[in-house]
Amino acid sequence: MRIKLSDDIIGQSMKTATHLVTRELFGEQAMAIDKAAKKIMLNKVIWDSVPRCFAPNATFEDFISNKHRKDVANALSSTRGKFAEYARKGVFHAYRLFPPLHIAAPAITYRKRLIEKITQDGDGLAFMHVYSFDQNGQVEIKAKFQNAFIMCNVIRFVWQGLHQEFLGETEEQQIENLKFMWALAGAAMFCSLDEQFEVQVKVDSFGGMGSNRKFLYILSAMNNLSGDERVQFHNFLRYVLVIGPSQAPS
Repeated sequence: MRIKLSDDIIGQSMKTATHLVTRELFGEQAMAIDKAAKKIMLNKVIWDSVPRCFAPNATFEDFISNKHRKDVANALSSTRGKFAEYARKGVFHAYRLFPPLHIAAPAITYRKRLIEKITQDGDGLAFMHVYSFDQNGQVEIKAKFQNAFIMCNVIRFVWQGLHQEFLGETEEQQIENLKFMWALAGAAMFCSLDEQFEVQVKVDSFGGMGSNRKFLYILSAMNNLSGDERVQFHNFLRYVLVIGPSQAPS
């Protein structure tokens, strides 16, 4: 016989679900837009949030409504939006999107050229790497996926934001989940740079098809690093696991 959950337990479950759904940002579904897959994911988060005060094999009457799913989806979007917020606040300074004093180029022209170079040249992900410009103004990559601003935004979200519980228990899990964080932060950064590319800086919502494509592209680029590049990147992520907790609030 299926158990009918009380309104109090449903309310408690929904409160838990709006927190637990943050775990999806530490995986491949972080930017999911497929409606069917998203519905399955939201349902699972809600069911996983039901208090563990029943028999192990207990079954329940389905209580999940479209409103329940919408509330959890909104919580996920709001939490994910923090990456876009971090990016917008720091992108102008972090990428020095302004001409030096001795350069006469108009600010808008200089900004657009710089953004073109770090988002289109090479693999199109220079903004996520440690890079410099050679004497001809071409991008030179020093270390892949080790950009300090991306790192700071991930640390800010995971440890300052008290989301480290979703990293996992083992170092292997933590590194894998950090990679999803990196891709999410990178997608948000690209969105912010794209906003800066306009003559009048515009603010777009972080999500949708374009953001999802960039997220998946970044994941693919990470998974296709050469052997030495992968070792360097994983060592860098271990370094982040060491320094990140220092930013957790007391």
